Amino acid sequence: MRFKQKRAIVTGGSRGIGLEICKQFLFNGAEVFCLDINEPKLIKKPNSTGNFEYIPFDLQKVECFLPLLNKLTKSKNLNFLVNNARFKDKSNFNNQDLDSWNKVINIGLTAPFFLSQKFIEKASPGSSIVNICSVASLMATGESPSYHAAKGGLLALTKYLAVNAGPKKTRVNALLPGFIVQEENIERFMRNDNKEYRQKAEIHQPMGSVGISSDVASAVMYLCSDDSKYISGIALPVDGGSSVQEQFTLLSKI
Repeated sequence: MRFKQKRAIVTGGSRGIGLEICKQFLFNGAEVFCLDINEPKLIKKPNSTGNFEYIPFDLQKVECFLPLLNKLTKSKNLNFLVNNARFKDKSNFNNQDLDSWNKVINIGLTAPFFLSQKFIEKASPGSSIVNICSVASLMATGESPSYHAAKGGLLALTKYLAVNAGPKKTRVNALLPGFIVQEENIERFMRNDNKEYRQKAEIHQPMGSVGISSDVASAVMYLCSDDSKYISGIALPVDGGSSVQEQFTLLSKI
């Protein structure tokens, strides 16, 4: 097992990409701590070999990070941290309000910094932090203003942390997912009455197909493994090459 006797924290691990990350860590033998306000519907695959613990946790309570990590490291050190959690905000430029803005920033940017700060103090040498950013870190998309601010900030923070975690032998990298259909949405995405939207999504993809949660989770496994032991501070797109296209030329495909 790739991560036998390793221990991982995954924020927002109760559903979607976060849940798939937890499942792949488990499949590879890791002990996984899922921090989320919602309990996961599926704990682990039948053939998982690692151990799973769900910890109900509000990431806006920054003052609780150190006591939590002290508790988790009482017997063993930690090896991996995946900052995946986000607060869903459907606002746009005209109706973004302060309350949702603050929640998005608190969960998507403030929490990753202070949790990473404490994790780096406690982690074993050779540990890895992976920040789940977005292609919205680099370009304007249909997501909310707060989402762009949080993900853009998290990308910048990744580089800062990579430098400052270096002396502690901890690597910090970012993943930039593009169009990802999460596992719970695949059936709806593939329905006949969604054909027009699905075709539009696939036309935008150079390889003709959209990404799924396991594509992101597999990239996390790589960045946590010894295969990437000399990689730190990078922003790795997981978008099938869609974000490198020239947009005007893309219009000719429609």
